[in-house]
Amino acid sequence: MTVGERQQVEITRLLWLGARVLILDEPTAGVDPKARREFWDQIHDLAADGMTVLVSTHYMDEAEYCGRLGIMYQGHLLALDTPDNLKQQMRNGAIWEIAVTPLMDALT
Repeated sequence: MTVGERQQVEITRLLWLGARVLILDEPTAGVDPKARREFWDQIHDLAADGMTVLVSTHYMDEAEYCGRLGIMYQGHLLALDTPDNLKQQMRNGAIWEIAVTPLMDALT
């Protein structure tokens, strides 16, 4: 059974038990892209049906699926708003891009 299949079974079991709140910690880590997309489709359906879903993720593309987004650093909540509002707030500041060649030397 794949990681994605295990996630589906677990969500189905929780629904069968009548859960109204779903807390997921890095739910798509190790899941292939197709299963990731299917997983998020299911989460959207559950949220639309009234389930509360709390997700932790380091994938920013996944964070954009959420209704509200909290950004934490070292256990402190730095920002909390909708993904669109947070992106708008971040665009007001300076954006730096740093390119290093060769990359491996820079990592050390």
